[in-house]
Amino acid sequence: MHKPPYKNSINNWYGQVLFLEIFRSLPEKDRPLTMTPVFTLNEDRDGYINARKTFIEEGDPTGYKWAIKYLGDWDHFVFLSEREFFKTALAKWRAELQLKLTAEAIDRIKAIAESDDKQALVANKYLAERPWEKVGSTRGRPSKAEVQGALKQAVRVVEQEDEDMARIGLLKVVK
Repeated sequence: MHKPPYKNSINNWYGQVLFLEIFRSLPEKDRPLTMTPVFTLNEDRDGYINARKTFIEEGDPTGYKWAIKYLGDWDHFVFLSEREFFKTALAKWRAELQLKLTAEAIDRIKAIAESDDKQALVANKYLAERPWEKVGSTRGRPSKAEVQGALKQAVRVVEQEDEDMARIGLLKVVK
């Protein structure tokens, strides 16, 4: 079996050919003679690394630990992440891993709820709520300058619309 780094003779990363399911679907002319698949995307097969299973076992939603352990390089993971077949599989793996991590955090919260360890409860609640995934700004009220700037912009837009409507005869200008 090949070992990382998985590169060809001109130092380019291997992509599709690393995965048995994709490799088999390639025309024979597109299969490199010097490389055979190392991974499967989702299933256990003798002689192959199940990428989904090992990704979830690593327990790292970023993929960094998996990349270093199984690909030998973060850049190779980034390269694969830009490929549609891998992007789709990775999204499913991350969703499954997130469910696993949430379930584990909830189990820990239940156990802590039966004890009196408040600090661990807060930490596990944090893990279960996944605040790092929340989208949107958490900043407070806009500054007076930002409010004034937005108001001036809105006035300019209305004035421009009025001028345009007067120019094409949809609005009478009253002076």
